[in-house]
Amino acid sequence: MEGSTGTVDGLANDEILPRSVAQDMKDAGAPEQDVEAAVAALGTTAKGLPDPVTRYLLVNDGQAVVNEFLPGNLVGLTVTATGPIPDVTPLVRHTPEDFAYIVAEVGHH
Repeated sequence: MEGSTGTVDGLANDEILPRSVAQDMKDAGAPEQDVEAAVAALGTTAKGLPDPVTRYLLVNDGQAVVNEFLPGNLVGLTVTATGPIPDVTPLVRHTPEDFAYIVAEVGHH
């Protein structure tokens, strides 16, 4: 998601974003504890960081597991998803040089 705060729009974004993300998460079927954790994490803003910045937030079992501000504009669209396997695609798209490869262990029960 867009994380910049350097403009009036960015400052308004700090107030609107937590509510917007909470609604998107609820619409996607996220547990209430995860919604609350995301809203709490979004209380920390990018104020003081050079614009533009992008944010990657991953919540699991009521905890913000990843809450990163990344330099640069958002690559692609904002993704709000819920499920047993986190969608790291936005993170990989934003910083492809940090991921030489991804290992996925899969099995069949």
